[in-house]
Amino acid sequence: MPSVALTDPLQQVRVEVSAAADAVPPGGTVPVLARIISLASARQRLVLTIALDVSPSMDGERIFFAKYAIINLLDKLEPGDVIAIIAFCRKPALVYGPKKIESGEDLLEAKRIVARLRLCPGTNIADTLEEAIRVAKQAAEEGGVARVIFLTDGEPTVGEKRPGKIIERLYKALGEDEIPVVAIGIGKDYNEELLMEIADATNGSLEHISDLLELDKFIAREAMKAAQIVAKNVQLVVNHPIWAEVMVYGRKYRRQKGSTIIDVGYLSSGEVVDVAMEVKAGEEAPDGARLPLTFRVKYIDQTRNYPIESGESEPLELLVGVKPTEVIEYVKNKVEMMKASVSLKEALKQRDYRRVVEHLRVIAEGTLSLGDLDLREKTIDILEMLERGEVEEGTKRAASLAHKLARGEE
Repeated sequence: MPSVALTDPLQQVRVEVSAAADAVPPGGTVPVLARIISLASARQRLVLTIALDVSPSMDGERIFFAKYAIINLLDKLEPGDVIAIIAFCRKPALVYGPKKIESGEDLLEAKRIVARLRLCPGTNIADTLEEAIRVAKQAAEEGGVARVIFLTDGEPTVGEKRPGKIIERLYKALGEDEIPVVAIGIGKDYNEELLMEIADATNGSLEHISDLLELDKFIAREAMKAAQIVAKNVQLVVNHPIWAEVMVYGRKYRRQKGSTIIDVGYLSSGEVVDVAMEVKAGEEAPDGARLPLTFRVKYIDQTRNYPIESGESEPLELLVGVKPTEVIEYVKNKVEMMKASVSLKEALKQRDYRRVVEHLRVIAEGTLSLGDLDLREKTIDILEMLERGEVEEGTKRAASLAHKLARGEE
């Protein structure tokens, strides 16, 4: 059965690629799964910008647990890490930093500021995102891994309110830089489609928090993951005949003549990321023709800030028009489940709840065939929630699940 593997010259990133079958009909497709594995470990200088919603809807337990999570996170920072804190309501306010942590007094000052934050009216998401990216860029000028944690419980009510325009402004603020945003939604009133777009636009992550006790653990995990980045701007390059096409699910990619370049983003110590794709043979491909695929991985080494590129893998060869001798069900089912999660995201954006349920059922079936019982339980819980009419909570959980699955991170 076709499979190849490669490792970069520093032995930090390994790629393992498998096709679901060794043959493909003319005009047909075969699922292909690439697993990207970090082999290295490192602790990088963390450049963290936290944007916290302090609108009135955060009153009570929400603001208490949000402050608690941030204060606990401050204790996990190391000397040399940089922290900036933005409180936002009708406009964003940079209340701390960006400042390099050099002593316990620095941490104590930041904790005091967080503890004293007060609520104010309005929710200005567009201006806050721009300010968070500006601050993150400034703070990262001396090196380190920039990450934005963006926490809200509501819709934009001040400034630009149109999601499409907010994302346009976000792209403009980012420019050529890649600064992942960890978008965290609390409760039932935030716009999950907007947060999903923010996460997608920045190669970031999306999390729905329904149990406030989980907020502390999640924020700490995301920050420490950022502090352990091994490789940034990771790209998987697939070379193929010009009469073949590679379709990628859940990741940004672009095509050049005879190659497809997939944007994987950042890779942390010990992280494993799956990339789902399908390879399509052109209608004009003759029976018995060979369809070779080769792979390379490129990235910027975070520690040295130096570009690294692997050599070309051995070819993974598919035969055109020949009956497959064997099918790897795991690869087939995994790719189908990841495709379904991409379709789930689109159905959520369109608020087509009938299709949302259909795609969740496909994912549930996929988890069963893959033997992932924990993921199956999560999916079934969301399905049952939607069937009970708990649409707001159910769709928010579905959006968080779909984002992770589509990016091969669940």
